[in-house]
This record gives sequence, structure tokens and C-alpha cells, in this order.
Amino acid sequence: MKSSHRRNRPGLSQHSRRAARAAVAVAVLLIGTLQSQTIPAPGLSLDPAFFSPNDDGQRDFLVIRPTGVRDIFERPRDWQLEVRDGANNIVRTFAADHRQIRAPRAINNLYLPGSDDIRPVRLFDELIWDGRDDAGQTVPDGVYQLLLRIQLPDTGGFVESSGLPVIVDTSAPQLTLDAPVSVLVKESGSGPSLRAAGERLEIAQQAQSNSDTRYDAYIVNPLGATIRNRSWDDALPERIFVYWDEINATPDQAGHGSYVYRLIASDRAGNRAEAEVNDLLLAATQPTLDLRSERYRFSPNGDGVRDQLALRPVYLNQVGNVLQNSPLAAAAESFRFQILSADLKTVLYTKSGVGAPPDPLIWNGRDDAGDTLSDGLYFAQLRVTSSGEKIETLNKSVWIDTSPPNARLALSRTNIRPDGNGEEEYLKLRLESEDPSGIESWNIRIVLTPTTNPRVDPIGDFRQIYRTFSGTSVGGPAEMYWDGLSSDGIPCESLERFAVEYEVRDRAGNTYRGGPQRLTSGVLFRPIQRGRTTLTSRLPAQNYFDEQFGLTARGEDALNEVLARLTRYGRYNVIIEDHSALPGREESNLEKTEKRARSIYQYFLKQGFPKQRLTYRGHGESELARPEDTNFANYRNDRIEIRLELPRPQDQTVP
Repeated sequence: MKSSHRRNRPGLSQHSRRAARAAVAVAVLLIGTLQSQTIPAPGLSLDPAFFSPNDDGQRDFLVIRPTGVRDIFERPRDWQLEVRDGANNIVRTFAADHRQIRAPRAINNLYLPGSDDIRPVRLFDELIWDGRDDAGQTVPDGVYQLLLRIQLPDTGGFVESSGLPVIVDTSAPQLTLDAPVSVLVKESGSGPSLRAAGERLEIAQQAQSNSDTRYDAYIVNPLGATIRNRSWDDALPERIFVYWDEINATPDQAGHGSYVYRLIASDRAGNRAEAEVNDLLLAATQPTLDLRSERYRFSPNGDGVRDQLALRPVYLNQVGNVLQNSPLAAAAESFRFQILSADLKTVLYTKSGVGAPPDPLIWNGRDDAGDTLSDGLYFAQLRVTSSGEKIETLNKSVWIDTSPPNARLALSRTNIRPDGNGEEEYLKLRLESEDPSGIESWNIRIVLTPTTNPRVDPIGDFRQIYRTFSGTSVGGPAEMYWDGLSSDGIPCESLERFAVEYEVRDRAGNTYRGGPQRLTSGVLFRPIQRGRTTLTSRLPAQNYFDEQFGLTARGEDALNEVLARLTRYGRYNVIIEDHSALPGREESNLEKTEKRARSIYQYFLKQGFPKQRLTYRGHGESELARPEDTNFANYRNDRIEIRLELPRPQDQTVP
């Protein structure tokens, strides 16, 4: 008869066997450590290395990608990417998602995965950092370090990237322009000397900016066309000169009129600034009178925004500086103000009077017959008779523009799921706009628009601006990512409805208004704590229950979306929890949540959800999500929560 007990190895005592096992464990650990040391460290690439997370659409986000041996790091046991500030404090952490979720269908996984096909932990392909910390607040300007730590799948050893610096810089360049000499007198055909002394304009310019700033300067003629441009990298000259031959190529071209010098500064982080010097005068004789305005484009369309043009008569000295007390002004006998067509052949509007001209002269865009003129270029001219002498301004370019900008906002999707599982985490927005007058400003609003039942829900319908982006024209198309956070760092919840609206204003005062484009959040299951497998989904009540606390059609639709999402979470038990906002009696609120939780429980069973994986409870107003006494807080507090827990002891921190 054979013995059923296991035979001990000869020559080894129990103590020796324990020592041998300890030696093997140490050897395995050492081998793992040596293996991890021989594996090349992972790397990171950044696009860009400098960015400005200020929601202006220009380099607002950082794209982070891993580099190195992908087949080694493709399926790690764990990974974590840390963003550290200058004091080595962790301000933002991206971590592996350890939820026990069924793998989705994909190009390399076309079959429908079964309940046992659990998605493995995978290293990210790319991450978007929008400059916010773990609390949802924008980090201050400074130098930050990115470190990627990967735990290997076989040995459990760790490899770590070297710190990669990234610079957060939201400080826009500061520009100051002045024109010490703003008048250039040159008669047509007056000789070949194009750069003689006194035949130049002088521009003084100063900039406060970080290094790696590019400066682009443009000279714009009276017709609005750019005729010359200059560029400088890093250093901006404090003083530049503009000569006659830079404005006109040959001396027999007159080109008399008012010019503009425009300077644009763009730094490496995407911050930009623009400044202009208007009223640079090129004249055949020394000008003593000019018309000045803060802007020369307006929109006389009756909307109350820049419907009129205000022009101030000013008197000049020899270099073009404004004289505060000119004897010509004091001796003014009469004036004549005219608006001429673009070809200077037709007088369209005239205003005349005795004495000095009004300051300012107001033109409403109409001709002498009272009809509003069409969009386009016109010239304003003022003649003043002073002490018997007639003095005239140069023709001043003015533009009528009553057409709104052309604008288009494109969204990458209409549904967003920012719950950390790496699928549909971000919404990309791209705004393109153009206008002959130039774009002055734009803004995008993501507006929370819940639909509630005031007879049952604690509040009625309301709108709340949830997230805004805004900027100026400088920099071209605006690109942004949205990860579901509000402007003050509050994450969106499951099945919320948003309207995306936008406005673009041109420099004449016309505004294009677009939208709303509808956007919803999906069913979001977020880990209750980083590194844990327990998940929860919050659904603010949006007309989900009737007055007897049974489900409405909208409530059933919402739960159907939850059930569809739960098909990928077959290993989890489901706890249905219902919560109330503060309005109402405490006892009534508790009873309400218990009845609503039971209605959800019964609907889940009716749809075939396994009873052994399902429990429910009502909490009343005992666990508020938001402590404030506002419509938004009441809306978020009156909610359903679907909690997912793995059977013990699987629900534990992943090492």
C-alpha cells in the first residue's frame, strides 16, 4: 500500500528547507532587479515643451507620448505619470486604470469579447495635460518635471524615465509703441534722394517678454493693404525708421495719406500681443491738421454697437505731434467736413458750419440723402478756414463693415466620457474665423442645460455656464481640449446635457453667434480612489421620477444606458444608491430616496440583471455631493449613484 503523504527530500531538515526557500525568494528578487536594470528606461516626448493653459485657444494643452521599447512596456503591471513642480511636489498624477472591464471591440479585436475577456492594463498612447492640478485648478507659471514610472509585468520590477522639463507660461508679451516722428513730407517726383535726412518716419518700440519671442511688423497703406513687413527673433530694436522707398518703390508715386504700423509678438508658449501706431502721415506739404479716431472701422447697422464714427480734429507740429493749444484752432472761422467715395470722385456727405469744427465730428454712415452707404472704403476730409487761410487734412481712410465674421466651430464628438478608462476622454474644439476688418475677440461657452421636473425635482430647468474659452484674433485658428471640468475644476457627471455656443466679433463691432451644438456626457464610472477598482457613477436626477417616485420614460431611457454600460462590468456587484437635495423635510427626503432606489432596483431586475449581484438603499439628504445652497448644488445633490464593487478580497489597492 502506497503512502499518501508527501516524502521529504533526504538530507534536508525543516530549517534547511526554510532557508532554501528564502534563498530562492532573494534570488528571484535579485533577478527581477537585474532584469529591470538591463531594460532601457522609458522616455517621453512633449508637444510642445512650452504651453500657456489660459483657454485662449493657442497652445493651451500639452500632448505627452511615451517613447522607447514599446513591446516591453505595452502591457505593464502598473504605470504612473507624475507632474512635479519646482519644489518637487506632485501637482498632477496620471495613473493606470485597473478596473475589471470587458475589452471593447477594436480593429485588432473584432469579435465580441466575452465576460471573462478582461481588458489588460495598457500603457497610454498619448495623454493631454491642460495645465490643471489634481484638484482641477490651473497651476501657476513655472518649470515642471514629468516622470513616468512603469512596473514590469513579469518581475514586478520598476523602470523610470528621467525627468523631462516643461514650462507653463501664461504671461503675454507687453508692447509699447510711439511715433516720435509721424510725418514724412515728400513731393511726388521731387528727386532721387529716397533716404535723405528728415525723410523718414520714426517708431519707438518696447517689449517685455520671455526669450524666444518672435516679432512681426507690418506697414499698412491707406487702402488697407500690407506693403512691407519686418521680423525679429528674441530682441526687438528700440527704434526703427521707415523711409519713403519702403512705402513707395519709385519717387514718382505719390502715396500720400495715412499709414499704420502694426507689431505682433508671439512667444514660445503661445502667448501673443498686438499693438499699432495709426496716423503715420505721408504728405506733399507739411500737414498742420489731421483727423484722429480710436478706430476707423464701424458698423452703422442700428444694433447699438459702433454704429457711429467719431473723428477728432487735431493740429500738428512739424514732426506730427498733436498741439494742445494751436492758434489756428483759436482763429477758426468756418469748417467743411466731407466723406468721399473710394475713388475720390464723389462727395457723399457734407457737414459745414461757422467757427471751429465740433470735437468730435460724428458720422453715422449715411449720405446726404439719409441712406446708409454700402460696406467698403471711404475717405474723410476736413477743411478749416483760419485767419483767411484754408487748411485741409489728408484723406483719412475709413471703412463701413456691417457684415458679421465668417466663423465655424467644429467638435470632435457629441458625447464625452471623461472617467479615466482611456476611451472618449476628451472633446476637441476648433474655431476658425475670418473677416475683412479682422477679428477682435471670440468666446466659446459650454452651458449646462439640465431638464428637470419642478413638481418632483428640487429645482426647475436652469442654465449655467460651465466652461468658457476666449481669445483674440492673433494666432489663427483656436484649438482646445475639454475633459469635462468646469472653469472652477468641477467634473461633469453622467448623462448631463450641454449646449456649446460661441460668438466672434470683428473690429468693426459686428458679432457672429453660432450654436447651440448639443453635447452629452456618457455613463461615467470613476474610481473612488486612484489605484482602486471600486467605481461609482453619479446621475443627477433630470425628470427621471414621477410624483409617486416611479420611473418616467426619461428615467427608463437613462437606466437603459446604464445597463448597456454595465455589460462590460460583469465581475462587479452593483449597489444602487439614491440621494436627495436639502429642500424638503428630512424624513420625507429619506422616504423619497428609498422609494426611488427600489424603483431602480425593480427596473434592473425586470431587464434581466442578476439579482445576486444587486442591492439598493436610499440615503436621504445625509450625503451631499455639493455643500452650497444654489440651484446647481441642489441639482447635483438630487441624484442616483451606481456603485460597483468587486467581491472581496479583490477590491484592494493594486501594488
